[in-house]
Amino acid sequence: MFSAWIMQFDFGFAGVETPPRRVASRAKHAPRPAAQQFEFPGFDHLQQHSFYFAVVLDGSIAAIVDQVRRGIAERSGFEGVLDDPMHLHVALLCLCRRSGKPLSIELEQAAVEAARSVRMSPFEVTLDRAMSLGKAGEQTSGRRPVVLKTRSGEALRELHERLHGGLERARIVGGRPYAFMPHVTLFQHAASVEEVVPYIRWDVREFRLIHSLHGKSQQRVVASFPLRA
Repeated sequence: MFSAWIMQFDFGFAGVETPPRRVASRAKHAPRPAAQQFEFPGFDHLQQHSFYFAVVLDGSIAAIVDQVRRGIAERSGFEGVLDDPMHLHVALLCLCRRSGKPLSIELEQAAVEAARSVRMSPFEVTLDRAMSLGKAGEQTSGRRPVVLKTRSGEALRELHERLHGGLERARIVGGRPYAFMPHVTLFQHAASVEEVVPYIRWDVREFRLIHSLHGKSQQRVVASFPLRA
């Protein structure tokens, strides 16, 4: 589990207040099922599955990031639905993106065993700025990811590289690691966003393998991997 630790949470602007109800939260309208099971019998061929490794923000950090997210959404004119704060994460590596089928049991187990081989001590992460990724007009939808970034992402990059190495040795992925930019996606928006946010700091003590259904707001934690030297 993460050991949450907040420092210098002085916003520097006139308070962070929950914006008007027009910025809805998906969690308020669709509570997470207790067992986190996918229940779409007979429609497996229509579901789009993603499997990815991630550092997931724990409850206290997720609540603070959600508060910052709502402020950014209000100031930028976002009027969509925000995802469940408990799904906020830093993606490390994706195994299967929007496939019509889940990973085989054998491949899922191999990925878990490879991730267990990763050795790294816990480390601190600081989120300190918000921005839109990519260039305006690049996405066909006209929207770009609005993310929180960190200037101190060396440890996350190292974790990404060690995880990639373990998966490569297990022949689950191949080639050199791609250019990795640690970030937490807040929402998708057509407007450009760039602003400094108050420091949000916490100790990363584990990462997870997540199985999600695209567009369904459903996730299953396949396995958790405590960090250890």
